[in-house]
Amino acid sequence: MSFLRLNLDTLSMIVEYLDCYDALRLSEVARPIHVLAKYQALKFVDIHSYTALVKFSRHMLDHMSHRLPYLLSIGAILPPVPSRYVPAVSRAARHFRLVQEFHAAGSTFADLLERATNLQRFTLTPAEVWMEYEPRIACALSSLRWLKDIQLMDVGPMVAYTLNNLKSKPNRLSLAEFQSASQHLTHSQFPLDKDLCLPSVRHLVAWGDNALPFFTRFASICPELRTLDLGSSWSTDRFPVDYTGDEGTARWRHLECVYGLPDALEELPTDAPIHRIRLTHAGASPQARARLLVVHTAQPVSLSLAITLEDGFDLLEHALKASPRLRHFCLRLVDWPGTPSLSSFLVSAPRIRPRVWLTVRRLGFYHAAARRVECRLP
Repeated sequence: MSFLRLNLDTLSMIVEYLDCYDALRLSEVARPIHVLAKYQALKFVDIHSYTALVKFSRHMLDHMSHRLPYLLSIGAILPPVPSRYVPAVSRAARHFRLVQEFHAAGSTFADLLERATNLQRFTLTPAEVWMEYEPRIACALSSLRWLKDIQLMDVGPMVAYTLNNLKSKPNRLSLAEFQSASQHLTHSQFPLDKDLCLPSVRHLVAWGDNALPFFTRFASICPELRTLDLGSSWSTDRFPVDYTGDEGTARWRHLECVYGLPDALEELPTDAPIHRIRLTHAGASPQARARLLVVHTAQPVSLSLAITLEDGFDLLEHALKASPRLRHFCLRLVDWPGTPSLSSFLVSAPRIRPRVWLTVRRLGFYHAAARRVECRLP
């Protein structure tokens, strides 16, 4: 049977498995499936430029308004909004736009969000800047009721307002501060309500230590958390000694996976052992004591640890012995010049900890994984 002879229901089932790019290509193949594939392409949309944001918003509002209730995902990962302090004679000045243009684009985007009532996934970068240009974006986002995944980069008072008034029950929440050397591009305030609680959040990403509260505060905001990702930004060295005292006494009861710097995870408010821990690396080797203390406290089944040549293999032996529950150990070699003593370590590893699956990866400081060795210890 010819593909084009399939009935409408069957074609609809096939098209639903396609992402937006494949559906868009399929819509150009034949007239009978053009409309179905085009509708599928408009369910999940990723936008990466100011021009694309304006064109998409106007197209949906003017010509496809009947499809707005079927829009399920918007990912607007936009370049940073240029600062007014950049000289007009700069080579990049020709790419800059007037403030009025950003206000108009934000207004059009807010109109789109107000009518896309069934949106389930939303990503916006930089979020705080766009919400400052058009506050209706924050109001529209907070009024949506079916959001399951919210990802906002560049947080500040407007993003905090969105969370304080959120009507949805998201499963995943990502908050990341904008990384910039310019002080006027970063925010230092994130005024969350004291009684804010998002029990539906199971996966939290919190990157940054300037505007975001200390991560222990999220124990009361997201009490049912399963996965916590702190990246390489949180470090207790950047906070006063008594900073964590005002963050409440709430503790996570069901936390399963944690990613972050070792010294930050020492403050982790949890009552139960953690299944998986990934200790991130910020370019300088943290204290070995902090890393081992985290392992002793959490008792993970899966552990990922980054070491440098200065750490030595004694740290690995103690880390493997720190958790009797350990069954998978991922060793990430950072800036490792060749493989000195690696073979001898793998030979002696079975005597260190039995029944552990060991993964070794050599990482460069500026490049991705270059080597991966796996072995199952008897």
